[in-house]
Amino acid sequence: MEKRKRNLAIDFWRLIFVALIVLTHTVFLASKGESSPFRGGYIAVEFFFVVSGFLMTESAGRVREAEDGEMTDTGSMVFSIMKRKIKGIMPDLLLACAVAFAVRQFVSKPTAGEILKNAAESVYVPLLMDSTGVRHYAVLGQVWYISAMMIVMPFFLYFLLKKENGFFKKAAVPVMYAMLMGILSMYAGNLNVTGKLGKTGFPYGALLRAMMGLAGGVMSHSIAESLKKTEFTGLGTFLITLAETGGYIAVIVLSAHFDRSQFDFLLAMVFIISVGITFSGQSSTCEFLNDILSKLRITKLGRYTLNVYLYNNIFHYIDWKLPMKELMPYYLIYSFIFPFIGMFVTDLLRKLFVKAGRLIRK
Repeated sequence: MEKRKRNLAIDFWRLIFVALIVLTHTVFLASKGESSPFRGGYIAVEFFFVVSGFLMTESAGRVREAEDGEMTDTGSMVFSIMKRKIKGIMPDLLLACAVAFAVRQFVSKPTAGEILKNAAESVYVPLLMDSTGVRHYAVLGQVWYISAMMIVMPFFLYFLLKKENGFFKKAAVPVMYAMLMGILSMYAGNLNVTGKLGKTGFPYGALLRAMMGLAGGVMSHSIAESLKKTEFTGLGTFLITLAETGGYIAVIVLSAHFDRSQFDFLLAMVFIISVGITFSGQSSTCEFLNDILSKLRITKLGRYTLNVYLYNNIFHYIDWKLPMKELMPYYLIYSFIFPFIGMFVTDLLRKLFVKAGRLIRK
């Protein structure tokens, strides 16, 4: 199988939008009478859903080509892709859960019995069952995104791995996207859905949001494939670049002005177009970012942004008893520096477990 070249430009935008999420979470630093100016940045999560949907579609295509002519059943291929994806994030996730659990117990100072109870009830989080509706100890609340995505992804993969998947990609998915948008628009009124669906009490709002985002990623993949086959003039490249970069910038700017509104759904569609253009490699911005990041040998931004996302909220578990303006510098330093420590410790533990495994297995 031909090794694909990593799109470093999309990793750069990952960093930008995880930074927007970090800024949005400053709302948890606000004391009485204070407010955060970044309250609408939750829309950045849609970027990650669309990117994940795109990469899911790409993975399905590569696996389908590699298995062409083989007798491997679709279910086995779905399992293989999901196993690889979960295995890739699990070490970082497990350490983040452990750190978050330790901090929460230190802050709340529970009894030994309560600690055991909390530990037992938090096991659903690393098992990625956060979005299933099961009651649990919310040791790391932001895992809802990963949980929701991993739960609905196999359903997409099953149809994407079919040899004749044109109808699913080009017709069924856009209709699904439109219907899910309508449901979320009608019952939630915005895309800030991480659990229950508005006032309906329906427990799977996060799953509907994830399905809509992944469907957007499939559509974004179709856009990228079409653009790759097109040769653009200088003017065409300029317009494509404007649509891509302008789309990202517009979402960042507008998210500060439209908090929890129907406007979320328009911004989500902007991501579908911009992400598709970035992955197509047709924009000047994409070419510039790929070139400069490859020269600087910055190749782990994707994993770094995952760790920024995982560790970010732990800061809020502590009652610092300081105004938001005073806390902000410490919060930002922690949010962007501590993930490096987390990655280092994870890699160290991974090596130790590999060595231990060699000692107990032939």
